Amino acid sequence: MAQNTNKSYESSHVENFGYTVTIHDSISEIGYCTYNGYRGLRSVIIPRSVVKIERNAFDDCSDLTNITVHPDNPAYASVDGVLFNKDRTELLIFPRGRQGDYVVPDSVVKIGRGAFEGCSYLGSVTIPNSVTVIGEGAFYGCMDLSSIVIPDSVTEIGDYAFGSCYNLSAVTLPKSVVKMGNNVFSGCISLPQSNSNLI
Repeated sequence: MAQNTNKSYESSHVENFGYTVTIHDSISEIGYCTYNGYRGLRSVIIPRSVVKIERNAFDDCSDLTNITVHPDNPAYASVDGVLFNKDRTELLIFPRGRQGDYVVPDSVVKIGRGAFEGCSYLGSVTIPNSVTVIGEGAFYGCMDLSSIVIPDSVTEIGDYAFGSCYNLSAVTLPKSVVKMGNNVFSGCISLPQSNSNLI
């Protein structure tokens, strides 16, 4: 039976400003919202044994800046502190506390459901031409995101993908998008319809 990590981890303080959680190597699953709202959590180390990470496992961890996965893990990989599936075709979790700009690797085909959700300090993101799907709520609540260019490779955008991005004021949306979810730009109060390139 898959195990939840509620009590199966070790933490170590880092210069009194935060701590690292190391998941025990006996654990196979990190459950839904297991670490939801853990303040001061800066880094998570995931062993080779974890083969399932539920959605929102690290939701609302506003100080989280780094996720590290053991290189022999069969299901997941990490690149520069960001969580991907093993073959790095799907971006799964961008740490909520990361600041500044980010370039999505060109191995990525899908930006997963809620991948950047709640990343309030994300300044800008560059999406490569390899990406075909932007999942549901992928960038929901990215407060600092002011513009986004969606490449011609994208054919599907999920519900609320850019919802509540309050400072989003410019969007380039290509005609390649054939499947558009509901309320994709809901709550984007800075986005004037007349000045955007929405289709």
